[in-house]
Amino acid sequence: MTKIRLNKTHREILMAYGQEKISGLIDRSRERVLYDTLLEAANRAIRAKYPEEHLMICRLYELTRTDYCLRFQFPSGRVDGCHFRPEDAPRICDVPSGRGCYNSDVFPMDKAFEDAYDEHLRLKRANDEEERERIASFRSLIEASKTLEEVLAVIDLPEDMLERLGRKSTALVALSNDALRSLKRDFAMTQAA
Repeated sequence: MTKIRLNKTHREILMAYGQEKISGLIDRSRERVLYDTLLEAANRAIRAKYPEEHLMICRLYELTRTDYCLRFQFPSGRVDGCHFRPEDAPRICDVPSGRGCYNSDVFPMDKAFEDAYDEHLRLKRANDEEERERIASFRSLIEASKTLEEVLAVIDLPEDMLERLGRKSTALVALSNDALRSLKRDFAMTQAA
């Protein structure tokens, strides 16, 4: 089989696949739990400062907005901010319009929130750094490789990716997936115990 020389499009396809794959490998479950804890506590603080019954009137005149950027006063005296994701808008309590990062709103929080905030920040930084390092290694592989075969010597790619990159086997076209699996099973080499 002839070697497939990697071009710019191939490298872009491989990088998109690699970034998605690596992103899925990073365990962010604890980070997500802490993020949800911060969001719930922030909503309680927002409603303590801006009660629901007051916001109902503001909503009537379309004078509310969702603020993704909030600042908090911690028991240690530190003031720090948190940027919530825009896709979480339905989960974030609204505030009177005209309020946001550019104003002086600071929400007082308790020690448990400060601890969760600090742990979330530490975990997020560590996870982001691990993801950056893995992606940098993957990028180095893709940039250094001249052919698809050089990439495949290091990593495995799913069949659909290989087809997108131009590697098609004409022998496999005539066989169904069940027949291919059956042949693969029949001719599998047994591992020495």
